[in-house]
Amino acid sequence: MSSVKKIKETIIKLLLQCSNFSPPNLAYYLLGFNLDNVQNTCFENAGFRGNPKNCLQSIIDILDESLKSRKNGTVCKHHSKLLELCYQLIFVLVSSNQTYRPVLVYLKSRNDFILRHASTLPFYTESSSKKVNPLVLLKIIYTNL
Repeated sequence: MSSVKKIKETIIKLLLQCSNFSPPNLAYYLLGFNLDNVQNTCFENAGFRGNPKNCLQSIIDILDESLKSRKNGTVCKHHSKLLELCYQLIFVLVSSNQTYRPVLVYLKSRNDFILRHASTLPFYTESSSKKVNPLVLLKIIYTNL
């Protein structure tokens, strides 16, 4: 496992742990939430009005890159755990009463993220024998019907 991948996984695990606690906390800060009023956060793309890139945007970028790779047939076979953690964090955010609204609005603004990703399920890694757990993404869809 590459050290960069290991660091990404560790950061996402930290975000998942911290997201169990009420805001404001480190997870909400790193994910780009307005710490004064998490529910009224308005995510904007990095660079717009001088906004820095946050962890939520990076996670969406990781998942979008994996989607492109799957469509092109150039899947990186060793990223299934990282992808699963990313989807899990998205699920936690859209399941929370405090964060679901701003996150769903932002996901919609990212070229209909949920629909694009749901349309590719299930997907596989390593010689098409190991499925990446699609239940996390399906829970997101079900939660928001």
